[in-house]
Amino acid sequence: MRYAGRVFRPPSEANSYILQATIGCSHNHCTYCDMYRDKTFRMRALHETLEDLALAAATGTTAEKIFIADGDALVMPLDHWLPILASAKAHFPHLRQVSCYATAQNVLEKSEVDLRRLREAGLTLLYLGPESGDDVTLKRIAKGANFDEQVETARRAHAAGMHPG
Repeated sequence: MRYAGRVFRPPSEANSYILQATIGCSHNHCTYCDMYRDKTFRMRALHETLEDLALAAATGTTAEKIFIADGDALVMPLDHWLPILASAKAHFPHLRQVSCYATAQNVLEKSEVDLRRLREAGLTLLYLGPESGDDVTLKRIAKGANFDEQVETARRAHAAGMHPG
């Protein structure tokens, strides 16, 4: 398993296998967050991510939960997500949860059909982090979405069958 730089995960993912499919955060403008400032955003090559899953399984990892890192992995297109989710299911037969950080922009850029496809393929939980319900605050912290967009994000995640965290 290869990791680039520091890797962050929500506290509830303490026992999860962390798979770094993206490096950094595609938004990376939030004024309060410096977790990914030292990284230039990029998606890892799909073959590298799939190799890491195979390596984890070959070394005896028995993951029931996988957290797909880095900052907002939902930004990846379906042609990356679907093979990753299929490989995760194949390598980890007891897998019950796959999660990732996501921005409102990530969710809103995906169609409702695409979100359902991701859920059916195994993506079960999105960590959204709206931070505030106040549009002035959201703008000041450069969150990248307003209150109505944050609400729509949660609605779409729920409609797809995902749990917004």
